[in-house]
Amino acid sequence: MSARRDLPESAAQTLLLDRARKVASPRGLETPHEPLALFLRGGQLFGLSLPFLRFTWSARGLIEVPGAPRYIVGAIPGDGALVTVLDLVHLYDLPMGGVADLKTVLVAELGGRRIGIACERVLGAQAVTVDSFKTAPRAYGAVQRTALWRMETVQVLELLLLFKDARLNPSRAVSAR
Repeated sequence: MSARRDLPESAAQTLLLDRARKVASPRGLETPHEPLALFLRGGQLFGLSLPFLRFTWSARGLIEVPGAPRYIVGAIPGDGALVTVLDLVHLYDLPMGGVADLKTVLVAELGGRRIGIACERVLGAQAVTVDSFKTAPRAYGAVQRTALWRMETVQVLELLLLFKDARLNPSRAVSAR
């Protein structure tokens, strides 16, 4: 006879809810999803493919970069490196939907290169139905697709396209000779 394990009430509730969802979900009709890190900036909803998200840091450690373009909010230290932080609203001249403090920096990484993305609020990792992804009606820069999440349009940020932006290319830096 095996020993009985008593779970804390919260763990037992979570386990029971998970089992109930599995039993209630129709078999063979699962819709494929893509996990996105959703965040708000300038009153607009953005999504970043979750595998590229490395860290979510508080913006309190943000350091001003004198003489930087308006779209560079600053730099933030963390994980043994200094990461440049962008403001998508200023990078792409997007309309602001209200005023809010930049509270969080999402640190994304692709091919060993990191970039920080400033935001007011992180909505967390969300499963977005693959069927809802469409070509953006007003594509710009790194936003070429949109998706639908809870009846809201998500502007999907393509990290590879962001890194290809000539304004963010380190090879454009002029040597100080």
